[in-house]
Amino acid sequence: MPAMVLCAAVASCVREQTEPTVFTASPAEVSLTADRQIAGIEIRSDLAWEASLKDGSWCTISCDVSQKPSVAGKISLSASFNADAEERTDTVTVVSGTQVLSIPVNQLGVGSVVAPTRLEVSKSVPSSFVVHTNEPWSAGIAAAEAGDDISWLEAYPLSAGAGHTTVTVSARVENLDVIEGRKAIIRLSLGGSTVDVTVFQPGPHYPFMDENAYGVYDLDGRDWIADPGVSQIGLKGYADSYSFRILYPGSDSVIEISGLRYSYRLGQTAEFQVRALSGDVSSSRTVKATVLQQDEATLWMRSAEGHSFIIKTFEGR
Repeated sequence: MPAMVLCAAVASCVREQTEPTVFTASPAEVSLTADRQIAGIEIRSDLAWEASLKDGSWCTISCDVSQKPSVAGKISLSASFNADAEERTDTVTVVSGTQVLSIPVNQLGVGSVVAPTRLEVSKSVPSSFVVHTNEPWSAGIAAAEAGDDISWLEAYPLSAGAGHTTVTVSARVENLDVIEGRKAIIRLSLGGSTVDVTVFQPGPHYPFMDENAYGVYDLDGRDWIADPGVSQIGLKGYADSYSFRILYPGSDSVIEISGLRYSYRLGQTAEFQVRALSGDVSSSRTVKATVLQQDEATLWMRSAEGHSFIIKTFEGR
């Protein structure tokens, strides 16, 4: 016979009712960690109501009822520590007149890892997940695919004893790739089993388009080559200007040029910003260059210092 704990609330009514017009429970489901937990469920009904537990072996309930225009009350749940590795469940059943509400109660086991399906991080915005265990655990950072660089990712701590531990995850450097994000795995060892948490770091947070770059541009006296079909270019259009970013595969740096207009007159002076990024270091400068030629796809310019710029323009404008 299932364990039963009964809570009752009685309202004064001017006429008999068998079905409540107001009958709600909040939250509709209760989720608990493995620790000893206390939680509450708010109940509203315009009829008397009672509550019981389906199992009751690891969780108990009590009620606090107040008389209001509708019968409002709170069910208090008290759960014991879950020393098992597996999650356990129970159900709170609330009956008011002819209506029944079933509220699932779930409690994690001590061997559980709480994390989103895909944990996303950036250099400036770390993330975290929680480990519950009744034994010591350790973790390491692994490549999602063979040969992937994992030096950009850091996590702390990578080991702890039994109990409740928050692991903070962050990126050491910015992801300069304009097309693809990158990912790595934090692999936790809990006794004889392992749990993988996949961590993703997106590229730049603006909607650059996937295209191939071409052309040559000069920065501080050096020629940077953007090979057709090899380098990556991202373009973004604004109301009166556009920007682009070029990454050469295998390089740890990118060049970002912004403030370019859609059209220039020959001989006109163009002013734009050049930003160089390498890991978490960046430098910026403003460039003034004379427009030598422009067609539908390419812009040729030369700065006063003699540096040449051959730039892919924003297509489809």
